[in-house]
Amino acid sequence: MQNLYYTPLDIAAIIKSLDLKYSDKQNFITAIFIREQDKLVLKYRSNFRNLFLSISYWGHYLQNKDSIDAEFPAIKKSLDSMNIKILEDDFITDYSDLDLFFKSIRLRTLYLSEKDYVKIKLRTLLKRYGLKRRSAKFIEQFTQCLQFYKLQIYLRGKQECDIRTVNIDDIIIFRVKP
Repeated sequence: MQNLYYTPLDIAAIIKSLDLKYSDKQNFITAIFIREQDKLVLKYRSNFRNLFLSISYWGHYLQNKDSIDAEFPAIKKSLDSMNIKILEDDFITDYSDLDLFFKSIRLRTLYLSEKDYVKIKLRTLLKRYGLKRRSAKFIEQFTQCLQFYKLQIYLRGKQECDIRTVNIDDIIIFRVKP
């Protein structure tokens, strides 16, 4: 459940994927801090400056990820010589988790998009996570994310649907619950 809260890394990844201008980025972060405070990691709920600085840090990292990752072995060797231990996974992990997909949907529809929905073919969504069909674990995580981010899925014509019964070739539409 803890991984469902917005982290600076999540927000930085969303900003990077949307290629926002600086002023839009600032307005987006401010809106999240004011309106989504209950969904922020506890550490950042009361300090906008720390949130903004952490998002900027991770944004810089994501912008330069390839060059930073290429230098990682030299950095690790240098830190080892000073008896400072770092975890490799903290720096070279792929951040394409399912919860980030849902965070992005909620934040984009509420604060950035003119549209109040995001649509994707179920087959495309499954493929994005290396799946060909819905597993019990995928359905459980999917449902948990829908509830936490207060999202509802629909088929065309605003017909509510259930992820367990949707045809794999159907387009599902995500909307924030009113």
